Amino acid sequence: MVAELISALEIERLRNSQEELLDALLVMSRFAADDGYRADLENVIESLGFDPEELKAELESEMKEEALHEPARSSEIN
Repeated sequence: MVAELISALEIERLRNSQEELLDALLVMSRFAADDGYRADLENVIESLGFDPEELKAELESEMKEEALHEPARSSEIN
């Protein structure tokens, strides 16, 4: 039996290399499978049975409501 000691730094370097290779593999597989088709967001929303204008109004209403409940921000730096 042969044992080899490697430093924690080397193990970290190997882990980083493995992560980089997995990221590269993901990019390459997406590139290979990409047929160039891009879906319009509004079409997707409508295909799911939602009204884009209704969703926009709901979002704006929620944002206004949140703004009312946020504490006033001071422009002064403490």
